Amino acid sequence: MKNYLIAILCLFYVSLMAQDATKTFQDANDAYINKSYDQAIELYESIAVQGLKSPELFLNLGNAYYQEAKFAQAILSYERGLKISPNNKDILENLEITNNQLDSEILEVPPFVLVRWWRGFSNFLSTDIWAILQVLLMGAMAFFVSRYFLKEDLSVKRKSIYSTLIILPIFLITFLAANSNANYKNNQSAVVMTETSIKDGPDDRSDDINNLYPGNTVIVLDKIDAWFKVKLKNQSVGWIPQQSVEMID
Repeated sequence: MKNYLIAILCLFYVSLMAQDATKTFQDANDAYINKSYDQAIELYESIAVQGLKSPELFLNLGNAYYQEAKFAQAILSYERGLKISPNNKDILENLEITNNQLDSEILEVPPFVLVRWWRGFSNFLSTDIWAILQVLLMGAMAFFVSRYFLKEDLSVKRKSIYSTLIILPIFLITFLAANSNANYKNNQSAVVMTETSIKDGPDDRSDDINNLYPGNTVIVLDKIDAWFKVKLKNQSVGWIPQQSVEMID
């Protein structure tokens, strides 16, 4: 009985939080419309702090930061939105516009066209949907395999083999897509918030490789003390101070 009451109280608390967040979100939208961008940012951030996150929240938050010419914070918000919805067209378009505002010397080396196609395909569905498809396909294969062994009719056996051979590669594709999607979401990326230099070692005495500016995005590969080993968009690798970046996740 005690656990039951606790569960009810938790659901009630979550419901109140959701209602409060909805009102705060609307208030933030009104502030944005009235060009009170600082107030809108404060309200949007207060929702994110509660852990109530959505693509729409980060899109609007990024837009508010953009209006204040805080491009690094805008990019951070857009990137966080893409972690939830990788193919969100509005976020992708606004992210590209904001990236064009940066003082950056890092030229992106685009991945091979097939790699870009595969990323788009694997991100078309969420990891959970890919997992559901895998279960359904496994069930279908189990059904046809059982028919092969349980039925004596040769035509039924032949159809069962053909069906299994058709389903198997589809299952493998969904398996690889699910793993690719999960790897993307687990990718440790960060946005540079203060101008810094990327070095060839994890200390201030190491040589500079390049300059990084607020808004540049990096992939975090490793960490030693207060230094991150990162990979840039041009595929070069080096070390930057941990305090100079904000993690996207």
